[in-house]
Amino acid sequence: MSNLIVTETELRRACDVLSQAPVIAFDTEFIRESTFFPNLALIQVATQSESFLIDPLAFKKEQLVPLQTIFTNPSILKILHSAQADQECLWTTYGYLATPIFDTSIAASLIGMGDQIGLGKLLEQTVNITIAKGHSRTNWLQRPLPNELLKYAREDVAHLVAAHESLSAQLVKAERLDWAMELSQEWTHPERFEFNAIDAATKIGKRKRMDKHSLSVLVRLLEWREGLARKVNIPRRRVADDQALIDIASTRPTEAGHLHSFRGISRSFMAQHTDELLELCKSTDILPEFSESPKHKSRDSQEDRLAIEVFQFAVKILAQNHNLSARHLIDRETAEKIVFGKYNGPDDWVTAKLISSDVCKMIGQELWGFLNGQMGISLQNGQLSLK
Repeated sequence: MSNLIVTETELRRACDVLSQAPVIAFDTEFIRESTFFPNLALIQVATQSESFLIDPLAFKKEQLVPLQTIFTNPSILKILHSAQADQECLWTTYGYLATPIFDTSIAASLIGMGDQIGLGKLLEQTVNITIAKGHSRTNWLQRPLPNELLKYAREDVAHLVAAHESLSAQLVKAERLDWAMELSQEWTHPERFEFNAIDAATKIGKRKRMDKHSLSVLVRLLEWREGLARKVNIPRRRVADDQALIDIASTRPTEAGHLHSFRGISRSFMAQHTDELLELCKSTDILPEFSESPKHKSRDSQEDRLAIEVFQFAVKILAQNHNLSARHLIDRETAEKIVFGKYNGPDDWVTAKLISSDVCKMIGQELWGFLNGQMGISLQNGQLSLK
């Protein structure tokens, strides 16, 4: 079925079918180039044998409660590809998240299919299906939707249940199905979609070497931008770009003329909020999160960065050996702590909660040998390895 569902009768019929399936798949189409919140334009849902295209523009929020009941039913597994955007659409539009979910992109990264694999390539490798491409800039809010777009939208979701079966079989063989499910559930928590100015400023501060006072002001500026962008529903960059806020936080202007000299911030918003921005810059309070020295000194010298990069390269080699994405093993921040920390062995990394016990069993001893000069990176006949 590929016709657009626009009546409650059609919706009830679709939900009756979906409610009987233990596994369903769903996808969304939306537009957000000029808005803060995504404009949800289409919801595609499918079982193993039938697919439904639901027009969210044709229904009030309360009329779609039957679909919400299915999406939040703990007995029905929902299959998505790259779940973040689809879950964000549900959260910002209707105030709920689908659960439990299985993210095919995450699953693929755990069995050697590459990091952030596209849907087309995934379907080719799992169910030998080729789907149409070229609709990334489509205006999904137009009505009526052409038949070609309806066909494309249906194909986006129609084969995901079958792809899930193929991926699950491979994950079971690799003993990683539970791992895939655990990672997928990260996108079922509302806090993943909430903006945290402290975290954002901390990441920026590490790159820009900002002092505690500047970081505290930056947090307040980021919160100001976030609130304004949400209120008027425009992208953050339309209020001010990151670099503009970094520069303002670092220099903390005290006069309107100085403040107005910065580029990268909306002239109209600047004029409307001059007094508020100057007041934020005037604050001398250092936020508690920045009041203490970090437990782990950031390594910024060229030699330090090179050491971390070489270690991460070794992790990538080991990840490839185990047919999974390196991002599931050790990230950059963890790599820095391991390389420059004082530990007596890989078990200490587990105790310090830097890696899981499963990751330790998988690559712990090899990485420990690499750090202690007992193993090195080898290139032979075009093949990289740790020896």
